[in-house]
Amino acid sequence: MPTRSSGRESILKRSPGRWILLIALVGGPIGSAPAVEPAPMPEPEPVTATEDAGPKPEAETPSSQPTEEAGTEAAPETPPHALEELQHRIQGMEGKLRESALARKSADQARMEAERRLAENMQALEALRAAHAELEQRLSDCESARSRLAEELQRQGTANRTLYQVRPGDNLAAISLRFYGRADQWRAIFEANRSLLDAPDRLTPGMTLVIP
Repeated sequence: MPTRSSGRESILKRSPGRWILLIALVGGPIGSAPAVEPAPMPEPEPVTATEDAGPKPEAETPSSQPTEEAGTEAAPETPPHALEELQHRIQGMEGKLRESALARKSADQARMEAERRLAENMQALEALRAAHAELEQRLSDCESARSRLAEELQRQGTANRTLYQVRPGDNLAAISLRFYGRADQWRAIFEANRSLLDAPDRLTPGMTLVIP
């Protein structure tokens, strides 16, 4: 069995020029990897700190946004008639505000006047109530005095008056003639006994009459 080295030698014998070129390109004999030397590392430069050293200013980049003056267009001028109309509207609104303020002031004054009158009426009502209570008390006192006076008069009248019991055949004229000496005083006897007599000729025997 042929070895790997004998096979390589037979190939070199058949095409020596191709293998010479391949070896020159690779840089070494066949079967061995070219030696790669490591690249030398650059030595770092010493950095000296200075007092004035500071952060480097960033480079200003041109702004991609357009400036306000370049980006905005000039506003169109307002026509004079529009300004006059706007001023007229403002004046109208100011006039309405003044009218509203005057109306509110008048309403406040009317409300205050109504409240004042209401307070006066309440005071007058309280005075009337007090006067009514006083009048009721006086009326009650007068009624009590009248009752006492009536009782006193009744007591005095009962002591001084004359009573007569009606007999069969009596009439007011005969009774008047008996007590007064004349018959024309029958009406006084009738008026004094109206609670008992409906008419002058309605005498009943046994009835007690008051002779005034």
